[in-house]
Amino acid sequence: MRQIFAVLYVLFLLNACSFKKADFQQSKAVFINAKFANGFRVSEAGFLYANKELTRLELYKFGQGILELELNRQICLNSICYSRENFNKTYFKEAHYDKILDDILGEKPIYDGLNLQKTSCGFKQEINFISYELCSKELSFKDDKNKILLKINRI
Repeated sequence: MRQIFAVLYVLFLLNACSFKKADFQQSKAVFINAKFANGFRVSEAGFLYANKELTRLELYKFGQGILELELNRQICLNSICYSRENFNKTYFKEAHYDKILDDILGEKPIYDGLNLQKTSCGFKQEINFISYELCSKELSFKDDKNKILLKINRI
């Protein structure tokens, strides 16, 4: 009987270690300063990983993980998942379009490049109350109407 449990235990361990982790094509060290509509604030360093299907942001304080944000079909924040529309309404106070956070974290123009102005170091967009800018290693998203600030600096 002990041998059966020992074999099952070893098989369980081998199986648990065999799950394939996501392979990320992009990895960046970042410092994020964010203030959202629901009062959530964070100002920490971490890593931003991305591949075709998934974007993951991990933030750390004193070497301990404090935030994990995953963007896939849904948006999961520390294992609590939201539909994209619900996440936008909760954190941005607006529905926006589903992939706005993907575009911001991917350093891409938002709203299909509406009011896009190329600059010497990147681009800038002014859309109603939103100011969005990428210049070299610094990205800034600011919504004056909803008092939202998201700044990302690549380290």
